[in-house]
Amino acid sequence: MITVYDIPSSAQAFFPTWVEWPDMADVFGPLNAPSTWTRKDGSPGYSVPVIHDEKTGRTISDSWKIIQYLEEEYPETRRLIPKGARALTGVFVESFEDTIDRSGSWEPWTLPATCKILHSKSAAYFRMTRERHVGKLEDLVRSEEKEGKWAAFEKSFEWIEGKYKEAEGTYLMGEQVTFADIVVISWLRWLKVIFGEDSERWKDISERFSGGQWGKLIAGQSGYITVVE
Repeated sequence: MITVYDIPSSAQAFFPTWVEWPDMADVFGPLNAPSTWTRKDGSPGYSVPVIHDEKTGRTISDSWKIIQYLEEEYPETRRLIPKGARALTGVFVESFEDTIDRSGSWEPWTLPATCKILHSKSAAYFRMTRERHVGKLEDLVRSEEKEGKWAAFEKSFEWIEGKYKEAEGTYLMGEQVTFADIVVISWLRWLKVIFGEDSERWKDISERFSGGQWGKLIAGQSGYITVVE
């Protein structure tokens, strides 16, 4: 599944290519896609999304670099990074992701749930590479630890909840949704997919966490999102 948020009108003709996790290097290497990380042996590592623009011949990796490229290449379309706010947006995105990583409370829940929804080839690779570092995925949350670890997971939302409370409007920069909001919404949609829309975990996140703010945030953006399966 690909979730496309407000594709610029002049770039709407896009053709998705589905890539299994262990095949990324074989697919993106020949396109000269920039690597997004480096393996321990020094070889390039890749992640999604990646776009290849046939108009310019350029291949761009990483969501933040992709949105900057699209706005520069297609300036006549709706902007998701307000003029003068690029540096501020970049700081927010980095801080948001660092906050999640540092909390240490997401992986026990998201790693097993993500593995379950992947195709078999990607699931095997995902499990092998993650279990090298964290052990068996199913043992990350033992039954006697669930309540405490779920409370820690909920607490990790406090930072972003605080940023929305400080905002002077519905969204982080007022009443206009920006790329900063899209980053938050994308993480929330990922949680919705891996846990399942009807699951108790997702209902807890969307209806109880932060007073139901996250479910409302996603619902308010349904008209801007296209899901390609």
